[in-house]
Amino acid sequence: MGVRGMGASGMDPFEEDALARAGAGAGAGAKEVEGEGDLVVKRRSEKSYVVSVCLSAVFGMLGVQHFYLGRLMEGLADVTLTAGWVFAFATERPLLGVLFFGLDFLHSMIVTILLLTGSFKDGGGAYVCYPGQKLK
Repeated sequence: MGVRGMGASGMDPFEEDALARAGAGAGAGAKEVEGEGDLVVKRRSEKSYVVSVCLSAVFGMLGVQHFYLGRLMEGLADVTLTAGWVFAFATERPLLGVLFFGLDFLHSMIVTILLLTGSFKDGGGAYVCYPGQKLK
C-alpha cells in the first residue's frame, strides 16, 4: 500500500480532478462543500446580479432574464406562455387567457424572488449572487 501524494495545490489529486470537472478550477467565489461522500462545488455566476434582477422585474413575463442567464429552455417556455395568453385573449378565449397569464405571472414572480434572494442559478449552474453574498 502506498501513500497518496499531494497535488500541486496541496490538495489530494482526486479532489483536484473533481474540482476541475466541476468547472471550479481557479474560479473566483468557488467554495467546496463536503456532503455524503460527494464533493459539491458552489460557484458565483459571472452574469450581473443587477442586470438579471432588472430584466426579470421589467421583462419577466417575456423571459428575457432566462436568455441573458443562458437558460434557453426556460426562456422559450416563458415566451410560449406569453404567446399563449396573448393569443387566447386575441381569439376571445378569456378563461384560457387568464390561465396562461396567471401561470406566466406566477412563474415570473417566483424567478424574481429567487434572483433577489441569490438562490437562482444561471445556465451553467452557478449562483447569481447579490453583492456581498457568501456562498454557504
